[in-house]
This record gives sequence, C-alpha cells and structure tokens, in this order.
Amino acid sequence: MDEVKEVRPVAKKLAKWMVGIQCALAGGGLLYRATAYKSIPVAPGDPYGIGDVVEFLLYFILIGSSVLTLLAAGVLSATASLRNWPAIAALIWAGLLALPAYLLLHRYIF
Repeated sequence: MDEVKEVRPVAKKLAKWMVGIQCALAGGGLLYRATAYKSIPVAPGDPYGIGDVVEFLLYFILIGSSVLTLLAAGVLSATASLRNWPAIAALIWAGLLALPAYLLLHRYIF
C-alpha cells in the first residue's frame, strides 16, 4: 500500500506539466497571432506567407499535445497504481478543451 501512495504524486506531477504545456501552447499560439503574425509579410502573388506556415505548425503541435494528454489520461486511468482521478480529470479537460478554446479565441484576433 505504501508503494501506491509513492507513485500517485507522479500522476499529479504529470498532469500539472501536461496541462501547463497545453495552456502554454494555446496561449503562445494566440500571443503569436496577436503580435508577430502581423509583422511577417506575404510575398506578392502568394496566397500565404511564412507567418501562416508557423501558425499551421503551432496548430498541429497543439493537436499532438492534446492527443498525448488524452493518451496520458487513458494510461493513468488504466493503471491501478497510477490512478489519480483529479489528475485524470484535469488531463481530459485540458485535452478536450485546448483546441476548441484556441479556435474560438483565434477568430477574434486580427
């Protein structure tokens, strides 16, 4: 029983880090869109520029991070010694809400 108590803080730390990364990626993408994106010019005749490519990469990194966050929640819930329901709930919420929140707020940044 003592071993289980020692392992559960690992789940809590993992959840804190992964939720923090999700928030940082979403916030960083929105900050990029609000600041640096406007200053990167598009070449004449091109439909998109380097700024759009960077934004596209940030979006797919956020998708990958969301998938990893949901996978971590699945592993934590499937492994009895790592099961920590508040950490699992935080991972699920971060994995499911990061993309819709990013896309919703992205529309309002010009």
